[in-house]
Amino acid sequence: MGKVVVAGLLSYAVGVVVVAFAAPLYAKAGLVSRVRRDRWGRRSVPLCGGVGLLCGFACGLLFAHTVKAVAVVVVAAALFLLGTIDDAKGGLKPSQKLGVSLLFVAPLIPTGIYVNICFPYLGVVLSLLWFAGMAHAMNLLDNMDGVASGVGAVSALGLSIAALGWGEVEVGVMSAALCGAVLAVLVFNFPPARVFLGDAGSLPLGAALAALSVWATWREASGVLVSVLFPLLVLGVPLLDTLFVTTTRPLRGSRPFCGGRDHIAHRLAALGLSPRLVLLLFVGASAVATAGAVLARNNILWLLFCFLVVVAAGGVLAALLARYGQGGVRLRHIIKQKTAFLVAVFDVPLFGAAFLLAYLVRFGMTIPAVYHKTVAAALPVVV
Repeated sequence: MGKVVVAGLLSYAVGVVVVAFAAPLYAKAGLVSRVRRDRWGRRSVPLCGGVGLLCGFACGLLFAHTVKAVAVVVVAAALFLLGTIDDAKGGLKPSQKLGVSLLFVAPLIPTGIYVNICFPYLGVVLSLLWFAGMAHAMNLLDNMDGVASGVGAVSALGLSIAALGWGEVEVGVMSAALCGAVLAVLVFNFPPARVFLGDAGSLPLGAALAALSVWATWREASGVLVSVLFPLLVLGVPLLDTLFVTTTRPLRGSRPFCGGRDHIAHRLAALGLSPRLVLLLFVGASAVATAGAVLARNNILWLLFCFLVVVAAGGVLAALLARYGQGGVRLRHIIKQKTAFLVAVFDVPLFGAAFLLAYLVRFGMTIPAVYHKTVAAALPVVV
């Protein structure tokens, strides 16, 4: 436990120092954000968050001496280079970045960081898509001051706590180092931001979180549900934002992976929320989902219940924002429809809780292990 805390604190200190020194150098070199109509920022800001993130994260190797830890840092460094090229020159298409990312995350597979299901090749493909997909999901989430770094810090902290609970000390150390490094960036990225993560920071952050989530949770094929649900909960916020924009944009005739001011954060701001309040809402939502995952990590039924609640709440939020969050409407006008709003938010958790409670009462406030698979299969259908 001691080296986990030290790793986090050291990573934080190194990250703060590196970002502070890099900011004027990046500004002088012209490595700053471009002011564009389809972006939130209205001023040029140094894109040096990534170098601080990578340097801080690499400090975890001082305490985790495993091939897997080295592989995660190497992959993060490769994606940092890819992001730096795009930050400096631009012009890389999303499909090109995704293709290169799939190649860059491949070194994780030989070290054993992948989903080892009954069909090995399928597990490898799914793992590569998860690693590269999360890198780009975090890249999409990095659309307003502090959002990606705040959510990333919460997710990394949750992974560290859960990993230690499972006895995966190396994962706990590397996750703590990542958390410290992201918090260091957040010091400068908090609204109004003095530095941005840029592609050089968001891509390695997403890939590192995805890799650590698989490393922490995977045991065997019989535990596949935990290995799927836990990462989805911990990283649910960037996934929700990605699903939101990739589904709503085609409906408006736009390309799903183009830039735009139509993310969840932008729509919340359009409802009258300040950038700081938007950040706090994102961090709070991520904290709730992550806390649920950590607390329920050893009970598949409660983990599934938490997942369904988060999916329901995310679906309601997405539906409301898709309809109202485009300017001209304020949040108070939505809340005024409180009956429909509360019914939509609380129906799923109440139905799920009632179903689980019925089983608990039937079996003396504990559900025998022999019924776990049956209840887990029935719960989504009942809800």
